[in-house]
Amino acid sequence: MDQEKFGFVRKEILTQFIFFLGLFRSIMVFGIRGVICPSNWLTITGSCQWYNVAFELLLLAVAVLLLVLELVWDRDWKRLMQACRANWLVLGFVGLAGLSLIWSIQFNITLYKFTVLLGSSFMAIYIGHIFRLEKLIKNITWFYFVICFFSLFFVFFLPDYGIMSNPFYKGAWNGIFWNRNYLGCFMALGIALFLVNLLSIKKPRRGFFYLNLGLLTVASFLLVKSKSATGIISALVLVALVVVLYAWIKWGQKMKPAHYFGFLGVATIAFMIVMSNLNFFLGLLGRNSSLTGRVPVWEYLFQHVINQRPWLGYGYGAIWHLHGFGEELAQKFNWGFAVLIGDNGFIDIQLHLGIVGLSILLIMITLGFIRGIRYFLKERTMIDAFPILVLFFGVVANISLSLILETETLVWIVALATLVSIENKSHVKSLTLTNEGQG
Repeated sequence: MDQEKFGFVRKEILTQFIFFLGLFRSIMVFGIRGVICPSNWLTITGSCQWYNVAFELLLLAVAVLLLVLELVWDRDWKRLMQACRANWLVLGFVGLAGLSLIWSIQFNITLYKFTVLLGSSFMAIYIGHIFRLEKLIKNITWFYFVICFFSLFFVFFLPDYGIMSNPFYKGAWNGIFWNRNYLGCFMALGIALFLVNLLSIKKPRRGFFYLNLGLLTVASFLLVKSKSATGIISALVLVALVVVLYAWIKWGQKMKPAHYFGFLGVATIAFMIVMSNLNFFLGLLGRNSSLTGRVPVWEYLFQHVINQRPWLGYGYGAIWHLHGFGEELAQKFNWGFAVLIGDNGFIDIQLHLGIVGLSILLIMITLGFIRGIRYFLKERTMIDAFPILVLFFGVVANISLSLILETETLVWIVALATLVSIENKSHVKSLTLTNEGQG
C-alpha cells in the first residue's frame, strides 16, 4: 500500500470514529446524561454526579489528537484555517456557547458541553475540508451500515436494550439508541441517503447498488418498527423532496414558469388541507395536535422559563442536566417519568443560549440552504442534493425532537461537513483518489 493510499485509509477510519463520537450520548449503553445535578427546580441543591464524562472526553481528545497528527502529516493547516474562517458564523455560535460559561446556571456542565461542541465543530470542518462530497457520502453510508447492523443485533439478541419496555412506548424498537424516536429519525435520514445513492449509481457498480438497496429495506423496516411519528413524517418529507429534486434534474430544463407556479399552488393547497385536518392526519400515526403532550410543555417553558432569561438563556447545555427540573415538569403534566429534553431542538437552543443563540442558528440554517441550493443548481446531480436533504431533515425532525446538539452531535457534524465540502470543492487536496475499481 503506497503512502497516499495509506493516508486515505487512515482518514476514513478517523472519520468513522468521529461519527461514532457524534452519536455517543444517544446510544443507550453510554447513557443520555454524563452528569446529573440534584435540584429544586433550577436551583442546584447538592453535588452533581458525574458518570462517564471522563471517558467521553478522553475519546474526544484521542480523535482531536489523531486529527492534528493528520494535519501535521499533510501540512494542511493553512487551508483548514481558511475553511474555518469561511464558516465564521459557526465559530460565532460556538464562541457564544463558550461565553455562556459566564452566565450558566452550572459552570462545569456548560464547560463539558462546550468542549464537546467545540471538538465536534472542529472535526466536522476538517472532514468537510478533506473529502469531496461524493466520498463523504460514502463514508456516511458505511457508518449507517454499522448503525443498522447493530440496531438489528440489539433487537434480536439484546431485546432488553433494543426494544422499549416503558408502558408508554412498550414494544417499539429503539435499536442502539435510548429512545425509539432517535432510531426512527436517523432511519428517515438513512432512507433519503440510500435513495440518493441508488439514483446516482452507475450500472457497473452493482455491489454498491445492492448494498444501498438492502440498507434502504432495512432502514424502512426499522423505521416502521420504531413506531416513531417524528421519524415517519421526516421520512415522508425527505422522500417527497428526493422525488421532486430528481424530477427537476430530469425535466427541469423543459419546465416553464407556469409549471413552477402550478407546483407551488398544489403544494400550498396540500399544506392547507393537512394543517386544517391536522388531528386526522396525526391520528393515522396514533398522535394528535398536542404532539403527545409536547405542546403544553413548550407553552409552559416559554411562559415560565424562557421568559426569565430570554436573551442569553441559562448557559449552553446546562438546564436539562438538573434532575429536579425535569421531575417537576413531569409532575405538572402527569407524564409519569422525568422530562429529559425539550423535544424541540429550536426551543432547547433558546433555553441554552436565548434569542441571540437561536437567531444565529437560524441564520446559519438559512445561509446553509442558500449555499446548498446554489451548489445543486450548478451541479444538477442527486449526490449534490444531499446537503439540502440534511438541512431539511434537521429542520423537520427538530420540530418534535431535539436533534440540535442536545444528546448527540452527529446531525451537526454531517450537516456542517457536507456544507464545508461543497464550499471547498476546488481546494480538496488530500483525498482526490478516484473511485475506479471501488464499489
